[in-house]
Formats: sequence, C-alpha cells, structure tokens
Amino acid sequence: MSSDNTANVTLNCKLFWPCLTHKNELAGKYSVDLANLSDAAVTALEDMGLTVHNKGDERENYITCKSQNKFRVFNEDGSELSIKGRTPRSDDDDPNEGVVVGNGSESVCLVGYYAWEYLKKSGRSPTLKRITMKELVTFDSDEDANMDVAAAL
Repeated sequence: MSSDNTANVTLNCKLFWPCLTHKNELAGKYSVDLANLSDAAVTALEDMGLTVHNKGDERENYITCKSQNKFRVFNEDGSELSIKGRTPRSDDDDPNEGVVVGNGSESVCLVGYYAWEYLKKSGRSPTLKRITMKELVTFDSDEDANMDVAAAL
C-alpha cells in the first residue's frame, strides 16, 4: 500500500546512524534514525499509527526510516547536498566526492507512512520523503579511529 494519499508530517530532528548511501549491515537497507523529536512530533507520528522509540540514550524520542533506495539530502536553498556515495546525476558527477553525514546533523524531514502485511502480521512503517539539512555534522572515520585509540589508552 502506498503512502501517496496519506498525511505527511514535517519533523525538526537530528540524524543518528545515517546510512544514507550505503546499506546498514543489520537491516540490509539504507536507514537513518530521526531523533530528538518534540512532544508535538511524537503525537503527530503516533496519530499516524507509527511507533516512536525511546531507549534512554542521546537520541531521546526517535523513529527509524528504512529504504531500498539511497537517500538524497537537500540544502535549505533547495540545492542537493553532495554526499559521498550518492547516485551520480550526470557524467561529471563523482559519487566518491562529497561529505559523509554524521550523528547529530540537524535536519527538517518530511515523513509519511506505508502499511504492510507479512506472515499474518500487519502494521505501519515510516517513510522518509525528504531530508533538508539545517546544520551538517560531518563524519570523519580517521578522526573516530584516533579517538578510539586514545580512549583505549
């Protein structure tokens, strides 16, 4: 069932565990947690029949959006943010160029839902329709590796 005819909600959130252009190994899909959701956002999502999670960590209230397709990210001016690993849009577009979006990036996300049925179970899952980046936090794997080494000492 498609979410095209359903209501959408706009969320001010922070992104956590953004697997926007590479598949999450556990889920086998592209995924991202939309976190630090306000009480109003939680109510709007629950009114849509979606489950909001809170595991008592830095994400606070959050939902996880998954997709079979890579996510595109846009700047506030409407231009597309160049993220590493994205699908090339032209022959001149190098998917190895661009930034890697990190935890805590502040975004405005448009979210809908889709209904599903599988093995006598049914439910609703969120679908992420658009990500607009407000404040980018870049992920630097070299920097994180150095922090892990320092923490081990």
